[in-house]
Amino acid sequence: MIKKFNYRTLLCGLLIALPCLPAVSAAPEGYQLEQVVLFSRHGLRAPLANSGSVLAISTPKSWPEWETKGGHLTTKGGILESYFGEYVISWLTQEKLFIKDTCPLAKDTFIYANSLQRTLASAQYFTLGAFPGCEVKIFHQTDLGVMDPNFNPIIHDGSDEFKQSALAAMNTEASANGPVQMD
Repeated sequence: MIKKFNYRTLLCGLLIALPCLPAVSAAPEGYQLEQVVLFSRHGLRAPLANSGSVLAISTPKSWPEWETKGGHLTTKGGILESYFGEYVISWLTQEKLFIKDTCPLAKDTFIYANSLQRTLASAQYFTLGAFPGCEVKIFHQTDLGVMDPNFNPIIHDGSDEFKQSALAAMNTEASANGPVQMD
């Protein structure tokens, strides 16, 4: 009799065994963590399936109604971001980059968020979790609700020179089994 391999059992076993595994070793002798850069997307948000959106018109079925406006951070998303902030400051305190229960100096943090509601709110909740009771500035562009060019993955250089340079770089990186010459 052949038994099927059950991935769920493996996953549950890993989740149970994970806390028992030895922690990742500390920094090698003579090394000290000096700086951390975190990149994070927004927290849990409501779907972008508003009436008229591509998602809304892609099916005859109706999307569930959410209490939160489409694309905005949900209350649960805010709570999760606060938890994430608590975890991160706990780790940074353990690594001696911050002092427990002490507000950071302005020079010790730099938080920059896109100016969309979900990203700015995520940064605010994260900061509340990481630095409760502290005044930590969150930087963002002044036009709220408008995509910050720093976070917008659109190529703004439409010149032929840039196009040829980009194509040459892609063709150089393409393997023998990769894409055919691009024009």
